[in-house]
Amino acid sequence: MISAARKAMAILKAAGYEAHWVGGYVRDLILGRKPKDIDIATIARPDQIMALFDKTIPVGAQFGIVIVVIDGVQLEIATYREDGLYGDSRRPDVVFYTDTIRKDVERRDFTIGGLAMAPYPYLGEVPPDYRRVEGKEGDDDTVIIDWVGGLADIEAKVIRCIGDPVARFTEDKLRMMRAVRFAAQLGFDIEAGTKNAIIHMASKINQVSRERIRDEMAKLLTADYATRGISLLFSRAGTTHLLSLRR
Repeated sequence: MISAARKAMAILKAAGYEAHWVGGYVRDLILGRKPKDIDIATIARPDQIMALFDKTIPVGAQFGIVIVVIDGVQLEIATYREDGLYGDSRRPDVVFYTDTIRKDVERRDFTIGGLAMAPYPYLGEVPPDYRRVEGKEGDDDTVIIDWVGGLADIEAKVIRCIGDPVARFTEDKLRMMRAVRFAAQLGFDIEAGTKNAIIHMASKINQVSRERIRDEMAKLLTADYATRGISLLFSRAGTTHLLSLRR
């Protein structure tokens, strides 16, 4: 997987397109966990991505996402974007392409998933908080880019929304359960403002399909800190909590 991702990054860079590894892959590398997927974000538009690679699957091209197949490995490559309104409380009705990784990460849900990593030398805009990581033998150095405080939150072991938690959970109500699931998987606490927003918006979970909730529950119950996650599910204000409302 990593070999295919490096090839994809090299192809994008050779064509003059800025690109980053993003999200959970970067988080897991920092935590010393084995990443399951590698997602790439780039300034290249979907048609430009498809023109660069021999085998592509435009499964989400309307949202700026193209699946690229390299050496039999499927990689998700997404164009830097900002989200429009979430009419169905799940996906944005429209996306707007942007030319900066900063705007792309600032639209994401949690700070620990708002990190980006690029090969060194890094040619993009350098934020106040970044980290250069020396490569292992035979590997290039990388630079971790952090516009949202993700590095500090990983160090503090907290789950925190990017920006206003009410706005993030209004966009997609399932993010409330995702916060709990990440806490269960990583052994992290949920930051007070984020947790309070979950408690007070818990009734909105009824707007999420049972299938999506089922998938999150399956991940939570098999997590390393499942007991922590179950306890958080029953955190309450008055008589409201996430589980009592899905009947």
